[in-house]
Amino acid sequence: MSDMYNITKDLSISITNYNTRKSLYSKGTLITRIKVVRSLLNGKTPDGRDIRKLYPSFRKARYALALLAAIKCPGFEESTMVINDEIYINPNQLQKVATSLGLEFDRSTGAEEIYGEMGRKYYVKMKITNGNRTFYTITTEGEDKLLERLQDIEELNRDIDENPMLQNKLIDENHDSKHSKGATQFYRKDIVRHFDELTAKIANWD
Repeated sequence: MSDMYNITKDLSISITNYNTRKSLYSKGTLITRIKVVRSLLNGKTPDGRDIRKLYPSFRKARYALALLAAIKCPGFEESTMVINDEIYINPNQLQKVATSLGLEFDRSTGAEEIYGEMGRKYYVKMKITNGNRTFYTITTEGEDKLLERLQDIEELNRDIDENPMLQNKLIDENHDSKHSKGATQFYRKDIVRHFDELTAKIANWD
């Protein structure tokens, strides 16, 4: 009886997760969520300052989210193609999708580097056609990991909105030595610790 209960419970959870994911993509919710945090995804603070050198992990999420949206969200069907019953997209079309989402995207070296790294971790799959054209798709493992990272980025974005001075920390990790005593006191230790935990999670794709 307990085994049958556990199977039924697991099946119910699986169906709930499936329906949640389906709604996330079909109703445009994912695209809306991407656009809310695209400043961070593009390596900029909400006030436009560049943080790409300090936080390159936002770049991974940016490329991965462009791929996920292209593969899963309606409206991009003409940009994709089916290979062995899976939906794939090439870098040229993917750049168009990224542009429509307001995301910076380099279809040559950037795409090859990021998706190559993710492919080695089985988050992305690559196909090369007979015409020597490269196509990418995202795996279930990659989708799961990416949606976790999106939640972390959204949380970081909310923290910055609620604590605008955190934008300075995004620019300079040694802010204590470069701001006045009154300014540094603005940072509560718990806020800074949570900030550091989030950025570490966003960088972790292992």
